[in-house]
Amino acid sequence: MSTRQRSVSWAILLVMIAIHQLIRFEVAGHKLRPVLLASLLSWAFLTRPTMVIAIVAVGGYLAHRHRKALRPFLLTVGGWVSGLVVFSWLHF
Repeated sequence: MSTRQRSVSWAILLVMIAIHQLIRFEVAGHKLRPVLLASLLSWAFLTRPTMVIAIVAVGGYLAHRHRKALRPFLLTVGGWVSGLVVFSWLHF
């Protein structure tokens, strides 16, 4: 398996886990965990930058349906992005 295929596989797995968390919340009444959602999607973004689409989609969903969860979601995504910027700045 090539490196590209592995990174796509990880990204899809992480996005699917995030979607599973949203479905569990909506259908089964489990607790919504925006920090976990943001972390999963941020890790997917770290493997494949095109996964930013999933971050925007889930952010839009939270803004539309669960406004209270949007702030922790955005703060967590911002934290992961800040960590990536600092890492890149120090190493490259």
